[in-house]
Amino acid sequence: MSPAEGPDAADAGRPQGRVLTLRLTHGQVTAVADAGGRAAASWDTGSGREHHPAEAVWQTLLAAVRQVLETSERGAAGADDPTDPRRPLVQVAISAPTDSVALWDAETLGSPRPLALGVDPAAELAAVAAQEAHTWALVLTGRHLVGPLGSYLVARMTRGLEHGLPDDGTWPALLQSQDVPVDSRPAVWADGEVLGTTDPASFCGLELPVRLLPPP
Repeated sequence: MSPAEGPDAADAGRPQGRVLTLRLTHGQVTAVADAGGRAAASWDTGSGREHHPAEAVWQTLLAAVRQVLETSERGAAGADDPTDPRRPLVQVAISAPTDSVALWDAETLGSPRPLALGVDPAAELAAVAAQEAHTWALVLTGRHLVGPLGSYLVARMTRGLEHGLPDDGTWPALLQSQDVPVDSRPAVWADGEVLGTTDPASFCGLELPVRLLPPP
């Protein structure tokens, strides 16, 4: 069992009420609402390729969440049993691979290049800097943001209001080594820290606190 699947990781900081947990692996999103529904959706992995359209991954996540919401009653607050599916959802938790690299526009949230999964982030960023000069110049000015998959998804869920990195010791050092200016670097999030609130217009009508779990 991976750390993300263990009871300590799943329950740390768990609020009273039901949590919508999103777990991403290579090519699949699994969405689970405590005691109230489970769904999985996949995007085309192209026979194991490393680069994927970021929008396709985002739309796959939304599809899995919609499936869960269709089978989960969310509105009957006041049920006493914490596992009762009538209790409302109160939080979103995300577990996503950190061996991934996403770039997106700070204003439009559009991605200038495909999402990379199952890669060495240092090598991937070095390749962008060496081969995609215009894209990297916009990273250095802060117009294009960069991070692993979980950071990109939180940005999409919050309509671009939140941008951060997991506190794994890897990504902050990586951005420093690539000479990304301090003012352009994202915040560092601890595992389980509440990062912000999802935007209902962007995230299936849900306005919930969101946090990151350890990667799968």
